Amino acid sequence: MKDTFDNLSKLFSEYGHYFYLNIVSNSFLNLIMLISLVRWNKDELNYFIDKIKSIFINVIIPLNYINAINYFVLIQNKLYKTNSPKFLELIDCVLEGFISGKFKAPFYQRINDDLQSIYHYSYVNNTSYTNKKLVKKALSSIENDFDDPKMKRYFFQKFLLPVYQIANDEIKQLFVQYFDKLRISDWTKICKEHLYGEIFRELDFLQKGCEPKQEFIDFMTNWVRNVLNKDALSDLDLLKNGGVDYLIELIEFLVTEKNQSKLNELQTLLKDKIENINNS
Repeated sequence: MKDTFDNLSKLFSEYGHYFYLNIVSNSFLNLIMLISLVRWNKDELNYFIDKIKSIFINVIIPLNYINAINYFVLIQNKLYKTNSPKFLELIDCVLEGFISGKFKAPFYQRINDDLQSIYHYSYVNNTSYTNKKLVKKALSSIENDFDDPKMKRYFFQKFLLPVYQIANDEIKQLFVQYFDKLRISDWTKICKEHLYGEIFRELDFLQKGCEPKQEFIDFMTNWVRNVLNKDALSDLDLLKNGGVDYLIELIEFLVTEKNQSKLNELQTLLKDKIENINNS
C-alpha cells in the first residue's frame, strides 16, 4: 500500500495538471481513505502526513482532496484513538496557503470548514497549535494585503479564528492584540447592506472565545427595541445570514454553553420581542 501511495502521490505532485479530477486523482483520494483504515506506527503515520502536506502546499488541489484529509484524521481518531501532534501540521498548510495567496481565491475560502476533524482532534486531545511564527505571518498578511476592514474581518474569520480556538496561550495573546484593531467598535457606521453579516460574524467571534464588547450589546439592544419588527423578520439580508431564529440560537448558545452572562438581558429582550411580534 505504501508503494502505491508513493506512486500515486508522485503522479499527483508532478503531473497534477494532467490528473486533476480524473480517475488518477480519484484513485489517490480513495487511497487516502484506505490508509486511514489501517493502524500505523508513528514513523509510518508521519511519512504519510509529510506526503499529504507536500501536496497540500505545492499542488493545485481539488476540494475533494481536503475532504479526504479530513476523513483521514477523523477515521484514525475514531478507530484507533490516534494521538499525533503531527496532525496539527496540516494547519500549517492552511496558513502557508493563505499567506502565499493560494487559498485567498474564492474556491478555497471554506477550507477550514472542510477540515473540522483536525480542529476537533486538537480540542478532544487537548493538543494546542504552537506555530507562533506562522500565525504572526498570517496576521501580517491580513493587515498588509487588505485595505477594507470588512475584508480583514472576513478573512480573519475564515482562516485564523478557527486557529485561535486551539492555539496555546502565547499565540492567543497575539490574537487578543489584533482583536482590538479588527472588531467593530462603532456599529452605527456599518451600512445596512453589510450589517447582518457583521452581526453574525461578531457572534462567531464570541463563539470562538472573544469577550462581548459593550458597544455591540448596546447596539443590539437598541436594534431589538427600535428596529426589529414584523417587516425586519423577512428582511432578505437577515434571512440570507440565517434569520432571527438562528440569531436567537446563537445568543442562547453563548449564554448557556459559553457562560456569556453579559448577554443575558439581550437574550431575554430578543425572545420577548419575537413573542410579541408573533402574537400581534
